[in-house]
Amino acid sequence: MKTQAKIAIVIVVVLAVFTVLLGMGVFYTPPTMDHKEATTTYTPLETVVIQASTFNGDINVEPTQDTTIEVTYSLTAPQGRLDQIKIINNETKTQNVTSLLVSAQNLGNSNSPDYSATLTLKLPTSRSYNLTLLTSNGNIVTPDLQGDKVAASTLNGDITISDSGDSYSIDATCMNGNIKIRLAQGSLFSVTASIGNGEIDYQGIPLDTSTQSATRLKGSTTAGEGNLTVSLMTGNGNIKLQYYNP
Repeated sequence: MKTQAKIAIVIVVVLAVFTVLLGMGVFYTPPTMDHKEATTTYTPLETVVIQASTFNGDINVEPTQDTTIEVTYSLTAPQGRLDQIKIINNETKTQNVTSLLVSAQNLGNSNSPDYSATLTLKLPTSRSYNLTLLTSNGNIVTPDLQGDKVAASTLNGDITISDSGDSYSIDATCMNGNIKIRLAQGSLFSVTASIGNGEIDYQGIPLDTSTQSATRLKGSTTAGEGNLTVSLMTGNGNIKLQYYNP
């Protein structure tokens, strides 16, 4: 009887531990996921203004030799819940400017990592762009394109921006993530950069600095082509500026 009593006690303890662990999510089983892609195309005018945003996912900008803009949403949600992700595509045209508002919104549990929407924008290299890109959780990558402005912001993720010197303004902000700016060799620019935790590296670019410390950098190049203003900030991460040969 004593042996049976001990076995009963062990079983009760095991069941109690299992219940606690189950409540903590240790034995959590991920839901079955649904996936979907949705693509919209646009025929742009000479200048294009784009505001693109997503609640959870990357934003990738890719150059294309085509004459149309292609916006693709890659959506993921628990089975039967794809309708909880709302896609917004708005286009307006005035004179020689095409304005696009492209956005993915989570109408359900916005804090759940099970929902995501990655945006891929294929942009013709023959047009000029003004880009504003925003994601809560994800990376942002933009190639070298003609244009006046690139503004990118993410709470959690990395930002990589390339520019040949045509732009007038680059603005990149993230809470947790690295920022990498690639500028055409010999670009004339001014930069203001700040970090909370990390390093600022400008890869030996000859800068005339007015402020330089472990957490802040302010300076400008004194020769080259262009008139670019660069503003960079990250809370936790590194900032890197570097030249490249286009």
